Amino acid sequence: MLSSVFSGASKKGAKQSLSDIEVNRVLSVKTLFPPDFGLVKLDLLETLGTGTFGRVRLVRSLEDHQYYALKMMKKGRIVRLRQLEHIQNEVRILSRVRCSFVSELYAVFQDDNSLYVMLEYIPGGELFSHLRRQEKFSQAECQFYTVELVCALQYLHELNVVYRDVKPENIMIHKDGHLRLVDFGFAKFLDDDRTFTLCGTPEYLAPETIQGVGHGMAVDWWAAGVLLFEMAAGYPPFYGDNPFSVYQKILEANIKFPSAMHRLTRSAVSSFCVTNRARRLGSGRNGFAGIKAHRFFLGIDWISASRQLIMPPVIPSVLSDGDTSNFDFYAEEAVEEANNLTATERGMFREFDSILERPSS
Repeated sequence: MLSSVFSGASKKGAKQSLSDIEVNRVLSVKTLFPPDFGLVKLDLLETLGTGTFGRVRLVRSLEDHQYYALKMMKKGRIVRLRQLEHIQNEVRILSRVRCSFVSELYAVFQDDNSLYVMLEYIPGGELFSHLRRQEKFSQAECQFYTVELVCALQYLHELNVVYRDVKPENIMIHKDGHLRLVDFGFAKFLDDDRTFTLCGTPEYLAPETIQGVGHGMAVDWWAAGVLLFEMAAGYPPFYGDNPFSVYQKILEANIKFPSAMHRLTRSAVSSFCVTNRARRLGSGRNGFAGIKAHRFFLGIDWISASRQLIMPPVIPSVLSDGDTSNFDFYAEEAVEEANNLTATERGMFREFDSILERPSS
């Protein structure tokens, strides 16, 4: 398998065999900004993206003068859409996982109306934006990005974390050209082998998720195949006018490959996107060894890949630490009225103190 994905990770609790990822298994809460950290200690800058609950803004700390990405989520929307558990899972995982392929969490704080999650700023932008601009990637780019995604997923799986939201929008490119996974809203620690929540992006859902028979780590390997196809072709293998037509195509698993797609890419996609989880590349009896042995990955030095030592095929244009040129422009959000949460709803958000092992506020 892989060597250490986490640069500078403590060897305590890590596997030492070169056939495995050396995972820092100490899942204590990482050092964050202090609990009293808040908006008054930040300079709010441009909007980097928008979502269901709010938006992500570039901020600069008035204390260390570094740039960060701040997820600003409206509590009322979170409660109304019943997504609080997903966000709690995201904070629980990001506050404990130590992996150089995962965006770093620095602070979590809140006020009466909003919840704030402050993360590493990744100035290279979304993989989606680069793919949209280029229309499709070269074979070298497809292989590199798939290798780094595999490193990230395998690290998470070693910690019993299933990601469940692989897609180009959730993969960022750092200024050095290496990848970071972001948006862990659908990720969770698996206490059992399977979970049953229907979540994710329709085009990337695995058959077992749609069928509601329970799913586990194998859904991430299916999604890796879908992403590889989209990077090579410029569009996903399963698409339609509505989610139900997409689901039908996924269940049929009949992939129509463009004639120009490289044969090894076709083979890898076909191996990842197998309905039978026991035969799916990355899962089943062979596990990660099956990925290593596949011809698409021939010649990959997985130890170097896991340490981000392979030279990226593309280095994004980043002029400064606070450069936002790789992100789209977003208009500012209109001021909203107070959320008027009930006492019970406000109490639900105090659970973040427990997740972050803070004294109850």
